[in-house]
Amino acid sequence: MRVRLPHPALRADLRDFFHRWGCVTYEVSDDTLEVIVPDAPAERQRRRELQLYLETWRSHHPGLELDLHD
Repeated sequence: MRVRLPHPALRADLRDFFHRWGCVTYEVSDDTLEVIVPDAPAERQRRRELQLYLETWRSHHPGLELDLHD
């Protein structure tokens, strides 16, 4: 799944956050990360976990908009 983050200054912070949860990330463009949740047994579970992680990260960055893409 891909996460679009239009704020370059926060990209490293988001990447580090995902890594602490055991996710793997790849930069696919200047504003987009590919995020893999390796321990999730199915796509539906991966999406749910990723959304939970994003909500948690967003709670520390109020007002920030992120786009999640399959």
